Amino acid sequence: MDLTETSAQTTATLDPRSRPATKGDVVNDLLLKNPRTWTEDELKLVQAAVFDMSSSDPRRAMADAAVRAWYDHFYGTDPVTTDETGRPLEPQFKIQPPQA
Repeated sequence: MDLTETSAQTTATLDPRSRPATKGDVVNDLLLKNPRTWTEDELKLVQAAVFDMSSSDPRRAMADAAVRAWYDHFYGTDPVTTDETGRPLEPQFKIQPPQA
């Protein structure tokens, strides 16, 4: 058995850059970014990942706060506008989110 070859294989196995990215890795990377830089697709990835997280996972609170910050930034925090019958109108972006 060649120890050099085994050592190289072990290093490659443990090195996260040698593994294909998983959904969890992508979400973790997104949680490190400012939500104002997320695209709509990135927002949807984080929202979908929240459902897979347990309620005790500390990333869940981070993800919830980041999603809220995204909506507050791009849609604003103004009260809902309604039509003449009182039905809410479709929300409109105040600022366009980045495109993918």
